[in-house]
Amino acid sequence: MLSILNKLLLKLTTMALLPINNYFYGFIAGHDYIGNLGLIRLRRIVGINSSKINRKFEQKFAKLIGPGDAVSFASGRMAFYALLKSFGIGPGDEVILPGFTCSVMVNAILRTGAKPVYSDIDTATYGSYLEGIEKVFSANTKVIVAQHSFGIPCDICPIVEFANRNGVFLIEDCALTVSSEKNGIRVGNFGNAAIFSTDHSKPINTLIGGLAYTSNSDLYKKLRAQELVADEISLNMQRLLWFRFRIERLFYNPRTYKWINYLNLILKLISLIYPIRDSYLKDNTNSISIKNISYEYPARMPSFLAYLGLIEINRWAKQVNVRSNNFEMARKVLEKFSDSISFPDAYFDSTLKIIPLRFVWLDSDATLFKNKIRDIVDTPWIWFISPIVGSDISIDEFQYNRGSCPNSESVGKQIINIPCNISQIDFTNLLTMLEKIYTINDK
Repeated sequence: MLSILNKLLLKLTTMALLPINNYFYGFIAGHDYIGNLGLIRLRRIVGINSSKINRKFEQKFAKLIGPGDAVSFASGRMAFYALLKSFGIGPGDEVILPGFTCSVMVNAILRTGAKPVYSDIDTATYGSYLEGIEKVFSANTKVIVAQHSFGIPCDICPIVEFANRNGVFLIEDCALTVSSEKNGIRVGNFGNAAIFSTDHSKPINTLIGGLAYTSNSDLYKKLRAQELVADEISLNMQRLLWFRFRIERLFYNPRTYKWINYLNLILKLISLIYPIRDSYLKDNTNSISIKNISYEYPARMPSFLAYLGLIEINRWAKQVNVRSNNFEMARKVLEKFSDSISFPDAYFDSTLKIIPLRFVWLDSDATLFKNKIRDIVDTPWIWFISPIVGSDISIDEFQYNRGSCPNSESVGKQIINIPCNISQIDFTNLLTMLEKIYTINDK
């Protein structure tokens, strides 16, 4: 199977040299900046499990966040699960998390036997806020998850005070936010712990992966103990991840992004003859049944991806600058259409430093607008158009009561987001096209 995929990759490389004329903007940035020498170094590590590389990645990542320590896993959801287990969460306990979330977070809770309880979001930040949490808090609440969405810090300080007063654990969900600050403090340093995701759609891209971060030494030891006994991702899976990494490096940029649709069709046709295992640990995004998990859980982060993380961290300071400039450009250009769209109030909050993953706004006719931009933006990847995204099954199966998070549901129907993790030149081109669309609409 892998030999067939390698032959396919050689042919696809030729395709990548033939860019499609019109640019297409997606939310995943391939690693096209990595040259042949970097590829050789990465390839040598595939299948090799090096605690030295993983620890170096964890240490470098932790320094980005603050004075604490980090423990890596094969995904952010696994880091979340490890935290819940470290807190002793189990049957009879309740974990509050925003309805504005992904199904994998809910599944991590369900794996412990605890009950997920959904709080609403603040329309000023699209993240967690105290009022929404207070409404669903109960005597059984043991953990509160405060989510920072799209790079925007949520109103975290009142949540910290509430969690401390009630003696419950507070986990910051920083999967979508790295290096943003509230009152000069970086997100991840407010709660008892924080989780970060480094999968291919997140601020730092290692294809798959995640970390738990904490300044509590006892909690760190519990997390490390779980990581040390966790399974390794299988060699076959690592080879599939390597294949996928090379595909994304070739195609996930605005000049060749549209080839991905053809590639996925080819892979789908191949899978009808030769079953291809999914390299993205997707099984439990589409099922709440633990028995349906076909990969190691929790698992250690593959060392070649930890090495990729070190490469990403080395260029993070430059990326922060690019994404901050993209943010300011977007706000300046799109503010002119305030009669048609609205920004979250957080975009004008002087106490916040926002390092955006995506630039977001609300459009009262979002469906129409998405139809107009679908030829230039990968609109199916717009988050979060409904509560509990990322699953093919009904949100009712995740114990979500429709209408219980009205802000989440209302925002989801109107939300638009565009990627900020692209070059300033590409982002400027994207804004120019969006400006033309809104200008025509206003006439």
